[in-house]
Amino acid sequence: RSPNFSDNGRLAIISADFEGRNDLFLLSSRRDRVRRLTNDLYDDLDPSFVPGSNRIVFSSNRTSDTLRTRTYPEFGSLSSTYNLFVFDLDTTKNLLKRITNTLSKDFGPHASDDNNFYYLSDQRGIVNLFRYNRETGIYSQVTNFASSIKDYDPNFDSNTLAYVTTKDRKQDIFVN
Repeated sequence: RSPNFSDNGRLAIISADFEGRNDLFLLSSRRDRVRRLTNDLYDDLDPSFVPGSNRIVFSSNRTSDTLRTRTYPEFGSLSSTYNLFVFDLDTTKNLLKRITNTLSKDFGPHASDDNNFYYLSDQRGIVNLFRYNRETGIYSQVTNFASSIKDYDPNFDSNTLAYVTTKDRKQDIFVN
């Protein structure tokens, strides 16, 4: 569904459907290996690497901060809300760090650095871009468009944002 590469290009993280489940997989270009990071009923979407680290940020409808729990929810009782989580690939623990905790769908995360995470959210009814600062614990709305953002791609080096949204009932690509 969505791949992302580490800064050095040696690792790739993907969200993929396998055996009816949507999980995260880590691919190594040096060892020709695949490591399954999640294996449960929860949907794990839009993974991306935190720059300069071996941590990934992703969106999930999981209710627990623990991977591979022994008890699984009933399929019909899965949450429709999605929050952001960070997972350290270098740890031996199965713990995640929850970034957002909202009653909305937070998805498409991109980290500009270790403390700032950008993501799309429908918190206010229309999907707009938000920023969460881990040091302060404060999230703020970055865009305030009249129609939802479908997808976006930030370039933090050049301070540029490309995004897809609807204008005059057609989807267009915009660059700011």
